[in-house]
Amino acid sequence: MSLSPFLVSARARIHDTDGARRSVHLSRIVRRAGAHRLEDLLADRAPLFYRSPDHIADMLRAGYFRTAFREALLQLPTSTHFRDSHFAEILSALFAEAAIGWRLLYSKLTLLTAQNANPYKMDLIFCDPNQNIPTFILAEVKSSPKSQVPARHHRSCYPSLFDSLRDYSDDDLIYDLTAARDNIDTLPESERGTIRHALLPYARRQVLYAGFSVIDTVTRDETETSMLATRNSPKTFDIDLVCVDDFSAVSSSTYNLLDNMRHV
Repeated sequence: MSLSPFLVSARARIHDTDGARRSVHLSRIVRRAGAHRLEDLLADRAPLFYRSPDHIADMLRAGYFRTAFREALLQLPTSTHFRDSHFAEILSALFAEAAIGWRLLYSKLTLLTAQNANPYKMDLIFCDPNQNIPTFILAEVKSSPKSQVPARHHRSCYPSLFDSLRDYSDDDLIYDLTAARDNIDTLPESERGTIRHALLPYARRQVLYAGFSVIDTVTRDETETSMLATRNSPKTFDIDLVCVDDFSAVSSSTYNLLDNMRHV
C-alpha cells in the first residue's frame, strides 16, 4: 500500500503571484483512509529507512528471524524530538514517491550512528525515472509538530529550510552523491548499474534541489506560508508544503507500534 489513499489533496499551487521566486505546492495527508490508518503504513515502512531490506534479509537467510527484526527496530529513535523529525523525513519520502513520481535512492537515516541523532548533509536523495537525462533530486525536510495556533512557522521551520539549503556546499554535494552511489540496494537490480554510472564523477546527469515543509494541518496560515514563495535563496528549488492531520499523534502512534514489536 502506498501513501496515495491518504492524500486528499495533492500539490495545489499556492502563492503563485508575480513576486514568487519559486513554486509552492500544498498537500494534505489525512490520518484515516477507509479502514486504514496512516500510522500503520508508516510503521510498516519506517524500519526500512534505518536498516536496508538486504541487511535484514541476510540475517533471515542465516536463520535468525527474531534477531533480523530486532536489529532493525533497535535503530529507531527513543526521544520524541527525533521521532517527530524522522517521521517527517520518512513521510516526505513516501509523499514524493506517491505524489510526484520520484524514486528514493537513499535517506540519511541509514547513516545514523546513534538512535537519537540527525546526521548532517541532505535528508533525502531521489532519482526521477521520467527524465531522459539521469536526474537526481536532493531534498531537505524541515518540520514542526506544533498543533497550537499561531504556530509561527515563519520564524522556525520555514526559514530553517532556506538556511540549510543556503549552507549546502559543493563538497556536501559530492559527499551525498557518493553516499547515494554506495546505498542504492533498494533499486531493482536491473537499474542499479545505470544509476551507479550516472553518479560517477563527470557523468552526464542533472542535479536539482527540493524542499519539504511538514506541519500539522490546523497550523497552516497563509500569512506565514507566503514567505516560502518569496524568500530569496542562492539555490533554485521548489517547495512542497505537506500538511498532516494530527501530526504529533500519528508520529507518536507510529513509533509506539514499533516499540511494542521491539520488546517481543
